[in-house]
Amino acid sequence: MALNELTVAEKLKQLYNLQLIDSEIDEISILRGELPMEVSDLEDEIAGLETRKGRLQNNIETMEADLAKHKTNIKEAESLISKYEKQMDNVKNNREYDALSKELEMQRLEIQLSEKSSPEPITPTQSLQLHKHPHASRCCGHLCHLFAPVRVLRESEGMGSKQPDHLQQ
Repeated sequence: MALNELTVAEKLKQLYNLQLIDSEIDEISILRGELPMEVSDLEDEIAGLETRKGRLQNNIETMEADLAKHKTNIKEAESLISKYEKQMDNVKNNREYDALSKELEMQRLEIQLSEKSSPEPITPTQSLQLHKHPHASRCCGHLCHLFAPVRVLRESEGMGSKQPDHLQQ
């Protein structure tokens, strides 16, 4: 059949089918146009999470170094306490006794200061609570265990448990 021999109804059906195909092509091009934006948004989010992960790891390393420093301070103070207690047995006058007593008191205060200013280790219960935390579920699984030291840091800096705006849902 030649093109001129088609009836008006057949021409309208072909025109309708052509419009359907054109609509599908438009939908595909719109979808294809949004995909690069979604991919770039996801890449930006991943980069942000990686940056955050790096900052949190640096904080953890700093806290671990501080904790190690406090532990060594405590050990040094304990060794000095035992040394001073041995010297107390060989005291010859009140002046020596008073000096050693003050040194013992200073070392005990030094231990208390180190214990108070050192960050507390995370207990398994705290770790479970962190994984149940609603904001932790938004992050990648490998970032969840990093929230605990940040919480401890915030509490020690007086921020309490307030979450930053970008973490709130």
